[in-house]
Formats: sequence, structure tokens, C-alpha cells
Amino acid sequence: MFLAVDIGNTSVKIGLYKSSGFSSIWRTEPDQTNRQFLDFQSIESWLVNNNVTPQQIKNIAIASVVPELTNIVSESLQDYFDTGSLVLDSNLNLELKLKVDNPKELGIDRIINAVSATMIVDNPIIIIDFGTATTFDVVDKNGDYIGGTIAPGVSLSSKVLASNAAKLPQIPLEFPSKWIGKNTVESMQSGLMNGYLGLVEGMVEGINTELGQKANVIATGGLATAISEKSNCIERVEPNLTLDGIKRIWELNN
Repeated sequence: MFLAVDIGNTSVKIGLYKSSGFSSIWRTEPDQTNRQFLDFQSIESWLVNNNVTPQQIKNIAIASVVPELTNIVSESLQDYFDTGSLVLDSNLNLELKLKVDNPKELGIDRIINAVSATMIVDNPIIIIDFGTATTFDVVDKNGDYIGGTIAPGVSLSSKVLASNAAKLPQIPLEFPSKWIGKNTVESMQSGLMNGYLGLVEGMVEGINTELGQKANVIATGGLATAISEKSNCIERVEPNLTLDGIKRIWELNN
């Protein structure tokens, strides 16, 4: 059996894949990533709940956007499961060309999402990832990765507002009933959620114009579902896009 490990800026996610396909996800709490890397008692309980023993895990692939955690997590997993692991990077066989100035600068999660998206929809593709950053990645009509854009994530923007303005609180990240807020919370929700909705619509329109044709749009990440319900351009949400891409790249290199 196979584990796909996604080390992000706010959490570590592990996807379990059996012979029948994707089974389940284990993840850290968002505020634990830098204090407690992996709780193996919790991981073992998760595996047992999925009728799997640690000894049945034979292959592990890891994607990390946090360099200081990569080796720590990789070595911990290898020791616990007594198996090797593949740490993904841009030098591997990806089934697509990276037509950017410096592929090594790309976050591996962005590359993985592009690889994963090409298994789901036809080219060209825009992949929107609502994470710590909100990223837009583009695969052109030839199936080549040609770049994208990076903006602050919704949650990050909310935290920055609350921490830098004395009278602005932390708020639930959900759409208010009206665009014009009648109180501080509604006003912030409209600015953040409707503001990011406008960002999505505008970015997709601009990218499509530059491509010269309409791209298929896939979204993933924490707020993908909420934003997609209001969006006119997001065609489908794929919550496990990154984990599925990790597995695909492992398959291409084994």
C-alpha cells in the first residue's frame, strides 16, 4: 500500500492508497505543524480504522513546500514504516514540460497540481489552489506548464487584517448575505470572500485572454468549495488533487 504525503505551510496531510484506489486522509491540526511533526500513535490508529497495519505500507512519496521539515518528516516516516521514500522535485519525470524561467523556483505543490489536473480534464487548464497562498497555475493547449500567479490566501489576509488593525476581529470565512455589510464582521466577510471571488473571476478572464481560448478551471484547497459555489468560472472542485498528483508522479518514476 502507498502513502502520499503533502507537507504544507499550515499542515501535513497523508493520503492512504490501497489497491482499489484512494482510501482516506490523515492530517495534523493546522497549528501543530511546526511543534509536532507527526503523531505516529494517531497515524497508526487511523491506519487501523482503515484496516491497514503499518507493515503493509510499502511505498511513500513526499511533496514539501517547507524545506526545514522535509528531511525530518521523510526520515521519521522511513524509520516508522521501515521503507524508503521518494521526495518529489522538478527533476523527476512529470509527463509535462515546465516552460518557466527557473523550474527549481516553483513550489512542488504547483507542479503536482498541474500533473494531477491533466489526468482529469482536457488542456488548456487553470488550477486554482486556495491555500496559505491563492495560486493560479496554467497548463497550455500543448500540455505544457507555462506559469501562473500567486496572491495571499484568504485565511492569511484575514489574519493580517485582524493582527494589524486594533478594531478588526478574527472572523468566520464565509459569504455574508449581502455585499454591503451592516457591521464590522459582515463588512470584513464581504471584503474577503467577495473580494477573492472577484479576484478569481478577474484572474481567470485575464489568463483566458492571454491564452487566446477558454481553459478548463479546477479548484482545490480549503475554500475551494465555498468560492466555487459563487463562481461563474470554476467548473469542478478536486479536494485530493495534490495527493492524487503525488501518487501519479511516484508511478511515473517507479
